[in-house]
Amino acid sequence: MPTFYFIMSVQEAPKITITDIKLKLSEHVGEKIRFMADMGRSRDLDSVGVITSLYATFFNAELHKNRNRRERNSFQYAEVLTGNIELYNPKTMQPILDIS
Repeated sequence: MPTFYFIMSVQEAPKITITDIKLKLSEHVGEKIRFMADMGRSRDLDSVGVITSLYATFFNAELHKNRNRRERNSFQYAEVLTGNIELYNPKTMQPILDIS
């Protein structure tokens, strides 16, 4: 009777970690960044803002909505890791982090 062996592919480990994201974002504190995200329930985020502070599991940003209106948001590093939030250079539209 023949024996069959199944070879299961092992997923590659992520190329970037949350620690890598924190380090990369620490280089951009105070700089303008374009935030793009799908917030669910037909709410999309596409705004330019500034990262104001970094913490252990999340970071804060001040987003510019209109000329005189600014909004403070907090984002988790895991949202960046999973691709739910994308961060771009607002002038060149090049991604700040390569999550591939």
